[in-house]
Amino acid sequence: MSWYIDSEGEIRKVGVSDADGTTAKTVGSVVQVCEVPLVGEEPTVLEEYTAYETRDALLVAVSAAGPQP
Repeated sequence: MSWYIDSEGEIRKVGVSDADGTTAKTVGSVVQVCEVPLVGEEPTVLEEYTAYETRDALLVAVSAAGPQP
């Protein structure tokens, strides 16, 4: 399971569907947030984020980046 930080700064786990009708999947080193498609339709990619293999790896990357303005 991969982890990512969304556009609102929240840490999220890949593979968990959100109440807003989106889901995230990992493609290589990228997390794609998609609308949950209707049966037989292709998902629409809404956003892409950097994927981290573990929550700890994500936290290390955030702390290494330092404070953001």
